[in-house]
Amino acid sequence: AQERLARRAVARSARALLGNGAWWWSAGLNAAAALLHAAALRYGPLTLVQPLGALTLVAAVPLGARGAGRR
Repeated sequence: AQERLARRAVARSARALLGNGAWWWSAGLNAAAALLHAAALRYGPLTLVQPLGALTLVAAVPLGARGAGRR
């Protein structure tokens, strides 16, 4: 979502991007994910947490394609 919003805002300005609520919402979700990852490392071993974190990349590709309307 941030990439698509940034691509649209580049034509206008960075100020337009920073004024966009959807961009801040996605930035907040990224920050929350980082905090959850850190919390998971606090309570679980790295050998379990890191592979689960890598699965988010596997899920991101089809979700990104779907959001962009591609197959």
